[in-house]
Amino acid sequence: MLIYMAGLMNISSEVIESSELDGAGLLRRIWHIDLPHLMGQVRFFLIFGIIGGLQDFGIQIVLTSGGPGYSTYVPAYYMYIEAFTAGRMGYATTIGTVMFAAIFLLSLVAYRGMKTETN
Repeated sequence: MLIYMAGLMNISSEVIESSELDGAGLLRRIWHIDLPHLMGQVRFFLIFGIIGGLQDFGIQIVLTSGGPGYSTYVPAYYMYIEAFTAGRMGYATTIGTVMFAAIFLLSLVAYRGMKTETN
């Protein structure tokens, strides 16, 4: 919330005042001024959400221990199981390398897809 608040406070008062003088309503101001200026923060949270969704497995361990079956496995948890339970370090390294490539590509797509004219 603080990051979004900092982004909103960074919007120039001249821009907001000129939109009021032009007769822009609240929804038009949000859509055409606030959201484009907050795209950096939105992109930040999107990319870190993708990374966290693929790597974080703390909640799955605490709540379900990975079960029932393999339904709550994430790639990082599978890599952990293969490395430290099954002892297959090479396979776990391969999973980590594929995870790196997938996270890199997804982050690149998210970054390019949210490009604005102010970037």
